[in-house]
Amino acid sequence: MFEETFQNFTINFNALNPKVTFSGGDVLSGQVLFELTKEAKIQSIMMSLKGKANVLWHEQTRGPSTTGGRVGVHRRRRGAARGRRRTYSAELNFFNLSHIVMQTNDANGHTVLPPGKHVFPFTCQLPHGDFPPSFKGTYGKIMYSMVVAIHRPWHLAKEFDTEVQFASRTDANHPHLRMPLTGSNSKTLCCLWCTSGPVSLNAQVERKGFSPGETVKIIAEIGNASSRTVTPHAKLVMEQIFYSSGRAKRKYLSTVKSRKDGQSINPNTTDVHSEIMLHIPENAALTIANCQIIDVQYYVMVSLSISRSSDLEIKFPISLCGIPFNPNQAPTTVQPQSQYPGQYPNQQPGPYPNQQPGPYPNPQPGPYPNPQPGPYPNPQPGAYPNPQPGPYPNPQPGPYPNPQPGAYPNPQPGPYPNQPGHN
Repeated sequence: MFEETFQNFTINFNALNPKVTFSGGDVLSGQVLFELTKEAKIQSIMMSLKGKANVLWHEQTRGPSTTGGRVGVHRRRRGAARGRRRTYSAELNFFNLSHIVMQTNDANGHTVLPPGKHVFPFTCQLPHGDFPPSFKGTYGKIMYSMVVAIHRPWHLAKEFDTEVQFASRTDANHPHLRMPLTGSNSKTLCCLWCTSGPVSLNAQVERKGFSPGETVKIIAEIGNASSRTVTPHAKLVMEQIFYSSGRAKRKYLSTVKSRKDGQSINPNTTDVHSEIMLHIPENAALTIANCQIIDVQYYVMVSLSISRSSDLEIKFPISLCGIPFNPNQAPTTVQPQSQYPGQYPNQQPGPYPNQQPGPYPNPQPGPYPNPQPGPYPNPQPGAYPNPQPGPYPNPQPGPYPNPQPGAYPNPQPGPYPNQPGHN
């Protein structure tokens, strides 16, 4: 019945960029469009935005080995109980927002829409935050969706949903992502008691930050002093790591997204310059490092395959960013941030060091040093020192010191000190 009345239901977004992607804090706007084949009563059109991530995989536990006889039967039964499938999962909710697209103000509690095309615009702001990009993997996904619900009198709400593509704000123009990556490796080949010459590989990747659809330029300097043929290769490897609740268990998956082979190099050939252009697929997922249950990482593996020997390899970690590299743009300036903001070191004036006058040193008179008379030192008579006679020191005769002759010192001869002539 609903499908007969409502047709060609569509949700359109106003694009902020050519890929129609969004990030935390963006203003999401667009239109809800549909056609009515006949008159319909509408109470409201509601919209909800949801962002979440989930992972799920199964593992088969292995039971103990079995043997013949009754003991074997017992072990098989026990093994069947233990050798069963276990499920690991986790889920994260980033946000869940509601928004009114249309709501009737009519006293009857509904609005009557005539047959024909209807367009309802909407505008809402996505929550601020560093949300991971959209992702669909083998054992998990990160998804952002919009659900539009049409409420009619005496009818169940009809819902339509569509995906909202999120992209990270990671910028390939950041200084540390613009720096070239270099590496080297070498090995000496042996065959029984004979030693062949060394094989060396020095490689460079132009930078660390890329975007899907770009090409990675790899420059390699190869030395083959051995008696075998070597061939350079390059491949882009994607690593996916999925974590169960509390990261108690993880699932690892490695996939080669693209590869390119170079020209073979004959034996006893040195100082060979080789360039390999490795393409990044347009649909490659962005690097994910800000999700608790899903990690996505990339690296470029440059290698030399050597006949009758293991490969010589160099691994370059790279990052696929949401903001592409622009060679004409100056490096993005980002204020350095501490892992523990506000502590040490802090680039902004803060507790320590503090560029503004603070408790110490303080150019304004304060507790210490204090140019104004205060408790210590005190130029006015006070408890200590006390210019007026008091218990200590006491200018009047008293127990100690005593200006009158007494036991010690004794001005009259006595046992000690002993005057000459007294033995």
